[in-house]
Amino acid sequence: MKSKLMVALLVASATLSSFLPVTASAGQRCTGNACADIQHSWDAGAQRHLFTNLGSRRVKVELRNWAAGNTLTLVPGQSTYAGLQMFEVPFRANYD
Repeated sequence: MKSKLMVALLVASATLSSFLPVTASAGQRCTGNACADIQHSWDAGAQRHLFTNLGSRRVKVELRNWAAGNTLTLVPGQSTYAGLQMFEVPFRANYD
């Protein structure tokens, strides 16, 4: 019984390790040609991920997890919350 529990814990740990860690650096969190223009933060009050386009071009941010995907299109200066509470890293950010 203990070995089944250990296997379950290892699988759960490996699965969760592919999701956004709080301490991940910007280079680890994002892939794509627009990563330098996208700011990602955690809004503790809203308990949601916030994405902001700091650049001068429109950016498409793609998020996914084991059950769903979410695409955000941000115009310059726009901020929006992600539709997913948890998502896999790295997320994608590319100019639209």
